[in-house]
Amino acid sequence: MENDIEKYKNDLKELLENHKRQNSQDEQFNVFTTLRKESDEVYLHSRFISSILDPEGNHELGDKPLKYFLEIIGNKKFNLTKKTEVIPNSKDWTERKEIDIFIGNLELEGENEKSAIIIENKIYATDGDKQLETYFDKVTKEFGYKSSNIEVYYLTLDGHKPSQGSIGKINVEDIHCIKYSAAIKTWLGKVYKTSGASNFLKSAIEQYLALVTKLTCDVDYNKELTDFVCKNWENTREIVLNKDNKYPEKEYEILRNDIYHVYWHIITDFLNDLCSKQNEMLIANGYEKAYSERQIHEWVTEIVHTHKRDIPLHYLFKDKNGICWSLQADSHNGKGFFIGVDFLNNKDNKDKVITNIPSCNEDDYWRYRKYFSDEIKIDLWDCRDKETNGTKTIETILKNKDSIIKQYVSIVKSELEKIGTKK
Repeated sequence: MENDIEKYKNDLKELLENHKRQNSQDEQFNVFTTLRKESDEVYLHSRFISSILDPEGNHELGDKPLKYFLEIIGNKKFNLTKKTEVIPNSKDWTERKEIDIFIGNLELEGENEKSAIIIENKIYATDGDKQLETYFDKVTKEFGYKSSNIEVYYLTLDGHKPSQGSIGKINVEDIHCIKYSAAIKTWLGKVYKTSGASNFLKSAIEQYLALVTKLTCDVDYNKELTDFVCKNWENTREIVLNKDNKYPEKEYEILRNDIYHVYWHIITDFLNDLCSKQNEMLIANGYEKAYSERQIHEWVTEIVHTHKRDIPLHYLFKDKNGICWSLQADSHNGKGFFIGVDFLNNKDNKDKVITNIPSCNEDDYWRYRKYFSDEIKIDLWDCRDKETNGTKTIETILKNKDSIIKQYVSIVKSELEKIGTKK
């Protein structure tokens, strides 16, 4: 065991030192983090990005930065002309209709010629209800752009997708997920090397890229640490659960402090895989694909990093009668996942629900609810248990993820066949 722990410690130390080297610029002066919080999406990131994109900006590079950006994100649709506007800009830092960054054509005749780009910038913030759908509607109805000439870019640190609740009725093909590490760093690197770029502009880009590197390095580090923990779970559990200060070394203290970031990734991967496999089953059997009203990472953040228990995690989908079902991870009683039919999500089908769905433990909210068996129970909120430090839930997922997902999907299929397709 001692030899194993020593190798574990050396490997962990190497991982931590590599992360520290990549983040060495943290100790340098940075005007952006001096004036603003490093994750400030509106007043730091969106304003700086839009100021460089703006052809009329005081960078004096004209439309070159915008052209570079369109090339890097692969946009061949936008009609770049001399009458192109970017909002916010140096003349007016106000967002247009709360859109983080809007790029559009001015004074072109006919809606068929005008094209627009909506950039929704997310660092750590969560999606609002129908947020992207609302922006899309404003650009069509209030700005006069044809829906087929509008593209939405969802900019994040890790490239995750927006929630279905934010997308709403927008055509998913019109939404493109881009990452800071790929899109923004590559684009600004090209602007930096552009002939005519002033030393002031280059200095600003250098400092901004240092900030972006730190943010993206933190994301990459958490993923690398997660991989390390998954491969070395037995030693990790020994260290995390130890209450006797048997492992006082600095490396282990950092691990204990960062362990909940690891839990976040493990649970998020589990839920994403569960949703993916469930959708494969639903589509193959003629049901409507499941969706979540909030982003998975938002839910998992509440599960792992807060003490909230009032918002259950759930996927919604419809059976062949149009009745809405929910697969949920219960947040209150510790019984884990269940499948059910509630009245709130079936307002238009309430009579149909009462007729077709048998009552089982009916209350004011649920018409029908079935918990999964104890043998495959996962209580996600248990990851905050002070005695086990969350290791019980995480170990169950790590050792049995594939079989658990298979059984959960099988139970959902069985319930739908038994009840959901009745005429």
